[in-house]
Amino acid sequence: MQILSLLRAPNNEQRGGLFIVLYAVMMGVIGLEFRDGDLVSVYLVMSIASGVGAFIGPGATGVVMDITKHGLPYFAAFACTLFAMLPTLRTKGA
Repeated sequence: MQILSLLRAPNNEQRGGLFIVLYAVMMGVIGLEFRDGDLVSVYLVMSIASGVGAFIGPGATGVVMDITKHGLPYFAAFACTLFAMLPTLRTKGA
């Protein structure tokens, strides 16, 4: 029952905990899939992407929220659409 209340209305500490758990699981899966230099490269790209997202995301969200009445859902929808489209943009050789 506590898990349902966590998903319904998490506070900031619970959101942070959920993020850490998802990040840890993701790193574990990556560790199973890649080895040696490839593993280091994936960790490096993940760290850079996370840093760029943490730097640009809040500012871009704030700008969109200032421009439109419902900026946060619009920005979230745009970000999710972009994230869903990324696999289609990959080349066959990558």
